[in-house]
Amino acid sequence: MLGDRGGRGYLGNGYATITDYNSANDYIQLTRGFSYTFERTGSSNNFSGNSTSDLLIRTSGGDILGVLQDYTGNFALTSYYCQFV
Repeated sequence: MLGDRGGRGYLGNGYATITDYNSANDYIQLTRGFSYTFERTGSSNNFSGNSTSDLLIRTSGGDILGVLQDYTGNFALTSYYCQFV
């Protein structure tokens, strides 16, 4: 859960590191009404885990909410695994 009805979590310096994300079984919960962006890291600017790229989930303002560690799969806000509350 990266956000709830009360607002976005992990603003500022903190962010969630999700180490074993599996889109077949896991959901990412975000606060409805905000804009989000996604950024894939390269091996040279990897956030955590091994040298496999990570996926950063950011607010439109640039705050990192979460890092999907070593995740190379597809990710889209319109997919079933993104739930908005």
